[in-house]
Amino acid sequence: MIVKINIKVKTAPSTFWLYVFFPFISFLKKVVKFKKYKTPNTGMTNNVINNIKYSPLFFIILRIRIHL
Repeated sequence: MIVKINIKVKTAPSTFWLYVFFPFISFLKKVVKFKKYKTPNTGMTNNVINNIKYSPLFFIILRIRIHL
């Protein structure tokens, strides 16, 4: 499993990393803003749902890190 995942990450094009890391950066910025303004939990859950729609590969990388 780990060897196959590493091969996929190495052969992935640069557009793959751009598609993954830019939504991740925007997600972190939104989380920081939510922590500053202390909005209710419903706003946080809606924010997470929107990020799931726009960045599906982000959760694939999270699963790979959990397996590693």
